[in-house]
Amino acid sequence: MLEARELHAAYGRIPVLYGISLAAAPDRFLGIIGRNGVGKTTTLRSIVGLMPLTAGDVRLDGQSIAGRQTHEIARMGVAYVPENRGVFPSLTVLESLTLAARAPTRSGDIWTLERVFDVFPRLAERRANRGDQLSGGEQQMLAIGRALLTNPRLLILDEPTEGLAPLIVLQIRKVLRSLRGSGLTIVIVDQNLETVFDIADHVVLISRGSVVAQGPSATIAGDQSLLNQYLGV
Repeated sequence: MLEARELHAAYGRIPVLYGISLAAAPDRFLGIIGRNGVGKTTTLRSIVGLMPLTAGDVRLDGQSIAGRQTHEIARMGVAYVPENRGVFPSLTVLESLTLAARAPTRSGDIWTLERVFDVFPRLAERRANRGDQLSGGEQQMLAIGRALLTNPRLLILDEPTEGLAPLIVLQIRKVLRSLRGSGLTIVIVDQNLETVFDIADHVVLISRGSVVAQGPSATIAGDQSLLNQYLGV
């Protein structure tokens, strides 16, 4: 579904990515971990066209999308939930969700407004509230629900549980686990290692803009010396 080949990127003259390569198979979940500032978010932004590449290629279903505009990539079935959630403060929950709704680009599970409300009942209760009237957890639910309503093939999540209460983290983790087997491919970056290891099938560890380890989630989670070296846990 997704393949990134030797991604290089820089902010001005300062290199940030040094040949990142990773892949996510259809209907599989890929986790990306690493300390703050090592290039995880830049990798995601490079994939969706928000960060220009200086070298490398990104392929979606074997088709190169490197150099395409972000809105073009979105129309190809890629949904991106950014770290800041990107909630429109002046729109109600219902308006934000309705605005995002798009016909599916693939067969299989179809996301509707009713289905999002079933998954996130709190959004149904708050449907008339503006984005700036929601709690952090409610905003994250809205951001994920909005992304799902685009009926994507690939869902990319940047720090979906950051700063949230433990009960909300558990709820979001449960929702993401429930998407397994739906035909959706997920790429997730999160500082909460328990969330990543619980959700992801395969995990990539990044340090200083390079991939230093990757493998099955259980293998990476069980390598304490590796985690100590690169994450200090």
